Amino acid sequence: MTCEPQKVSKNLQQSLHLFLDMAEDELKVTQEAVVTPASNAGTAGAPDKALAFADDQWHPDVKAKLVELEETGKLNEADLNQVALKALKTLPYTVALVCLDRAKESKSCGNMNIFIVQNCTHLRNQWGVEAPPSSSDDDSSGDDDSSGDDDSSGDEDMHDPPVKPKTPSPKPPSPKPAPKPKGKGQPRKKNDKGLAKNPRHRAPGKQPICGLYAVAQCVGQKMKTAANVEAFRKLCFEKQLLEKHSANWVGGTTGTERTRICRYFGCAASDVLLTHSEYIDKTVGALFRVPAFFKTKQQYMLTVAKHCVWVRTNGEKKKLQVRDQRDKPFRPLNPEKPLDKSMKKLLGQRLVSLTLVTRQPAAAPPAAAPPAAC
Repeated sequence: MTCEPQKVSKNLQQSLHLFLDMAEDELKVTQEAVVTPASNAGTAGAPDKALAFADDQWHPDVKAKLVELEETGKLNEADLNQVALKALKTLPYTVALVCLDRAKESKSCGNMNIFIVQNCTHLRNQWGVEAPPSSSDDDSSGDDDSSGDDDSSGDEDMHDPPVKPKTPSPKPPSPKPAPKPKGKGQPRKKNDKGLAKNPRHRAPGKQPICGLYAVAQCVGQKMKTAANVEAFRKLCFEKQLLEKHSANWVGGTTGTERTRICRYFGCAASDVLLTHSEYIDKTVGALFRVPAFFKTKQQYMLTVAKHCVWVRTNGEKKKLQVRDQRDKPFRPLNPEKPLDKSMKKLLGQRLVSLTLVTRQPAAAPPAAAPPAAC
């Protein structure tokens, strides 16, 4: 059977056009699958299966995004609880990047843990990503397996005679502990954490006295022991430097109270934010890196949300010192000095107030009157 050359060429051209059209349609479907989030797991493109956290480390892109958010003060990994971390770590890294971008673009996230968990759940449903197995699921599956084993063993032992249950023997009553004698020689009572039940008897680092400690450092009062703290607290009450508080009050001062204490001890306290408006809305870490601040040689009371610290500048960035009631000198801008978790959290918080405390010179004695002329 013979074919004409013209018909053969037309058939080849039609086949070629059909093949090109199919390849173009397949390319469009592939691009849409990559860009479009999957409403169902099998109907649209799925994200990359590489997790955001694997082999005890973050994916490089996710780690870079976390560092960027921490530098801008939007999100700090140390502030996330276990639920938020698990929700973020078990996502594919491309979906985790979308969640972190939302945290970056949002103006006010409120509770960051709730924000992360809600967005992770929404993106997981949107992209069709399976939820991570919970511990309860593992336990239930284990119970099912064990029940199945028991059933099979029961079938094998179906013809065995029944065994009578053993009655437990009654336990003798435990003797009551002898009452402890009362007296002053007894040790102080402690709670489950090993701390004294009375907060006034605890070490200064275990008392909520960050404001009292900061102002005491500024006016030159020692706060090494619980006795020092109690003596300073009583003095402030006797001189009416504090507002009226309840009998159980241990700490928690206002800016007005701290200013009043400074003036009583002969120190001047001035609000720095009134004269340096460029410091407003800065994070503590950003403030510490301003040359006009760390090149001074002054002492300050710096407050953030629900915390107050004492800051000493000494003309150099590495010599800038921060202390709280634990009385440990931290140098946050010196890479050779490690920081603990609370100080790292402080550097990412927004500045609330900054008070400069200077000691006023003693008044000069009056000049003697000139002698009378004879």
